[in-house]
Amino acid sequence: MNASAVNVSAPPRPSFGSVLADNMSVAAFANGAWGQPALKATGNIELSPAAHVLHYGSTCFEGFKAYRRPDGGVHVFRMDKHIERMRQSARQLVLPELDAAQLARMVIDVIDRCRDQVPDAPGALYLRPLLFGTLANIGAASIPASEACLIVLASPVWDYFSGGVKPLRIYVEDQSNRTAAHLGMVKTGGFLRLMYACTLTIWARDEPAAASTLPRRSRARVVCEATSGPASLPSGPRPV
Repeated sequence: MNASAVNVSAPPRPSFGSVLADNMSVAAFANGAWGQPALKATGNIELSPAAHVLHYGSTCFEGFKAYRRPDGGVHVFRMDKHIERMRQSARQLVLPELDAAQLARMVIDVIDRCRDQVPDAPGALYLRPLLFGTLANIGAASIPASEACLIVLASPVWDYFSGGVKPLRIYVEDQSNRTAAHLGMVKTGGFLRLMYACTLTIWARDEPAAASTLPRRSRARVVCEATSGPASLPSGPRPV
């Protein structure tokens, strides 16, 4: 048999974000200060059913990647810009102020501990810092969370969309607002959920596409695409 005629298909890769790396970094905010972060085995967390985040949506996050270079080194892309945007999100949501240096250290520690799990190109290690209010009080609708948790997760990833690289169709929704104008720059899960109804409507028409929104007052530019953040972040990668 001609060996070149044998069709050996590669095993399917896991869907984006469905596999977590072995370790995560966790820090807690209480009594007006951040505690020391700790590297832990990735696993479930304990959370009060009265936690502020569950009732009042006090959470924000970021998402960026670390890439393995041909020389074996690992470079993280735009970490400083993403950290600054997350600090901005925390301020807008009146969550505890993030220390940029501490968060950067947590990210680098996770990358270093999970270095063997960074895929070769075109794969990457996706980093997900997550901040959420943990104050246990179901009567705290009018006050910000004075206790919080910061977690840095990592996930080996490949293509975001199933089926590999291919042209992406964009549907522009120009009737519904994604969010309040003063919170458009905030990355929080509640805003992304507002896109779901629009996206599912498109899929129901058998028109696969990613939904984007235009501001109702100014139809000049797309402000948010459902699978990406709203900010422009012009800077390059840095080694870790």
